[in-house]
Amino acid sequence: MIFRSVSALLLAISLSVGSFLQAEDPPETALPTLSDDARNAASKGLTDFRNDKFEDAKSEFQKMTELAPKHPMAWANLGSAEFRLGEIPQAEDHLKKAVHLDPSVQQAWLTLGIIDYQKNDLYAGLAALSQAVYLDPQDPKAHLYLGVLIRKRGWLEGAEDEMRKAVELDEEYAEAHFNLAVLYLERQPPAIELARRHYYRALKLGAEHDDELDRVLKKADAN
Repeated sequence: MIFRSVSALLLAISLSVGSFLQAEDPPETALPTLSDDARNAASKGLTDFRNDKFEDAKSEFQKMTELAPKHPMAWANLGSAEFRLGEIPQAEDHLKKAVHLDPSVQQAWLTLGIIDYQKNDLYAGLAALSQAVYLDPQDPKAHLYLGVLIRKRGWLEGAEDEMRKAVELDEEYAEAHFNLAVLYLERQPPAIELARRHYYRALKLGAEHDDELDRVLKKADAN
C-alpha cells in the first residue's frame, strides 16, 4: 500500500538552528577561541538563516570559516545554509569538514544523513542519522528522519519505534504524526484507528490533506 512519498517530507525539512553556534555562547573548552569579528559573523548568519535569507546567511558563515577555519561550527553552519540553497555537493563537503574537526557536531551528522537519504545511500545515511540520535537522543527530527530511512530499508517495526519516539519528544510534530499514519496503514492488516488518530492530529497541526489517506480512511468507515 503506497501513499504520498514519505521521502518528500525530507525534501522540505526545516532545520532547527538550536544547535548552531550562538554569538553569546562561551567558547567550548576544546574549540578555538573566536574573535569578535567571527562571533559577529555567526550572529548575523543565524539571524539571516532564521529569516530564510539563506544567501545572506551563507555569506556570513563563509566569513566565519575564513576567520575561524578550525572551528567546526563555522563549517557546519555554512554547510547547513548551502543545503537549504540546494548546493548539495558543497554542503556535503563542508559538513564532512565539520565532523572531521569535531565528531560530536550533531547538526552536521543530521544534515549529512538527510543528504545520504536523498542520494539513496542508505548505509551511509543510517550511520549518520544513528550518530545524530546518539549525540542528541532528545532531538525529535533525528528520530523521525532515522525512522523514515529505516522504513525505506523495509524494517517497519524499527521505523515505528523511531517515529513514536519523535512524537513522544514533540507531541506537536506534524510530520511525525503523518508518517506514523502512513506506517500504520502499511501494517498487515492495517491499523486503521491508529492511522486515523495520527493523520487527524497531523492535519490539526497544519499538515495538508492527502487524497490517498482520505480515501482509505473513508473506505474503512463505509465497511
